[in-house]
Amino acid sequence: MLPIAGRPLLRWLVDSFKKENIHDITVVGGYCAGAIDTTGIRLVVNERYARTGNSHHWRVRSMRSNRKP
Repeated sequence: MLPIAGRPLLRWLVDSFKKENIHDITVVGGYCAGAIDTTGIRLVVNERYARTGNSHHWRVRSMRSNRKP
């Protein structure tokens, strides 16, 4: 959402990953998650963001991916 050179920072990162053949990209969103451009990524929304903040993102990520944080 943070624009840099006319594009969101996240888009620069996603495009850089894809250039390196990294295509399985999951982003955990909380505050204003609906504003995230989901083209080429999997978006997991942290529904508890208002109560837990960013700290819960790691738990959401690990639950969704079956990986330890």
